[in-house]
Order: sequence, then C-alpha cells, then structure tokens
Amino acid sequence: MCSTRMETGLVDVHCGDWERVEWVEIVEPRTHQHMYANLTSGECVWDVPAGVAVKRTDNNQWWELFDQKTSRFYYYNAATQKTVWHRPVHSDIIPLAIRPRGSP
Repeated sequence: MCSTRMETGLVDVHCGDWERVEWVEIVEPRTHQHMYANLTSGECVWDVPAGVAVKRTDNNQWWELFDQKTSRFYYYNAATQKTVWHRPVHSDIIPLAIRPRGSP
C-alpha cells in the first residue's frame, strides 16, 4: 500500500502517488508555520482541511513559482531555502505558480 492515513488527515504518500492528493502541507518560509495548499484551486489555508487527505511536507518538496521579470519558472525548497531555475528531478513539485496566459 502506498499511503498511510494519519489521524490528523495528513498522509504519508509514497510510490510517486502524491499527484493524486489535492491538498499538500507546505511551510511558510518566514514564520516556518505549516499551512495547506490546494493544488487545483491554489487556495491556501492555515488549518488542516476537514475530510480530505493532505500530503505531508518533506525535504524533497519544491514549489514551482514564476518570475515576472524573466518570464521563467523557478523552484523553491522551503525546507532548505534553496532556489533553482531548473526543475529538480526525483522530487515532489508543488505547482504554486500562477501561469501567465499562453504558457505551456
């Protein structure tokens, strides 16, 4: 079995199945508080959403963001506070960027 449900509603997802989870736990970079992002709507909330599975954050999680000045996507790891221009391989990519019109 690839995932284990926790009492809090958070799940540990393995086997590359994280894409099936609609909500993910992320860490706010300035305060280091945990918050929750909906990958479909882009909504972010401070409390664990009720009645849904939420993938836990880990050190292998990268946020996909968009730089308006260069018109390029970049990737940020909240755990390590590292930022890179190239999409990290073998990592969980959390698409938090608002894609501009006409982008792939």
